[in-house]
Amino acid sequence: MLLIGSIIAISATLIFGIIAIIYSVREEKAIKQLVDNELKQKQRLFEITMMKEIQDRIGYSLEIEKVVDVIIGSLDALLKYSTVSALILENEPREFKTHVKEAVSRQYINLLKEALLKSYTAIEGKDVQEISEGNVSGVALDPFMYH
Repeated sequence: MLLIGSIIAISATLIFGIIAIIYSVREEKAIKQLVDNELKQKQRLFEITMMKEIQDRIGYSLEIEKVVDVIIGSLDALLKYSTVSALILENEPREFKTHVKEAVSRQYINLLKEALLKSYTAIEGKDVQEISEGNVSGVALDPFMYH
């Protein structure tokens, strides 16, 4: 009789132990999912806040050059990038702007300019004839680097 009671006690302990482990694993998964959701929500809130700040800084400006400058200056808070470039086609002379965060060569900047011009031509179906040298800001260019 004592042997049967011991077997029942051990069996009950094992069953309750397994049930406790199953619930613990489920709870850990639920907690991990809640933490992941919270991080996603915080990231989304940050992005919305940054977009609102960019909107406030742009205001109701109709100057495309000012808008591009604000976006280029604020983009770092939203995205990780090494180089961001834009073509400003509204004014004469048309201008190429780029902001670099890592040392690059003048050849690299020229390749960016060519790629933007080709993209514009492909999208709009018309060539841009004249582009001013433009504004390169950010990290200094490395004259010894090729690309």
